[in-house]
Amino acid sequence: MQPSSSVQKVGICTDSLSDHFYTAAITDLNKNKKEHLVPLAKRKFNDKNIDKFKTALSSVNWNVINELEETDTACDSFLEIFFKHFETSFPLQQTKTNKKALPLNLWMTNELLKLRQKNFKLLIISRLNQLLQIRKIVVF
Repeated sequence: MQPSSSVQKVGICTDSLSDHFYTAAITDLNKNKKEHLVPLAKRKFNDKNIDKFKTALSSVNWNVINELEETDTACDSFLEIFFKHFETSFPLQQTKTNKKALPLNLWMTNELLKLRQKNFKLLIISRLNQLLQIRKIVVF
């Protein structure tokens, strides 16, 4: 049997007082971590961009599409105009991924991620309390 790519060595320990044999595997745990975080792209659908989109669509001469006889070409030209204004009004913007919300290992469940977030919040509160205590000591 071929070991998986993260397993470096495998073996069975027979030097034991027990009648059970222990198996061991040495793995490279760093391979389970995500190497690079892919930045996310999002669109902002705020009132300013929606108004910009409405204005752009209202300024288009739709008679060109109404005059086309074939339905497929009319639909294609409509979608081309629509998505051109959609892309300019709601451009894709790169956002950073929150490393604290992503699992460090493959075995981390959603419950562990929620507890991890709660732990980070408690850590921040603890550090703020420590700073407040230091300021009280300095004042005296």
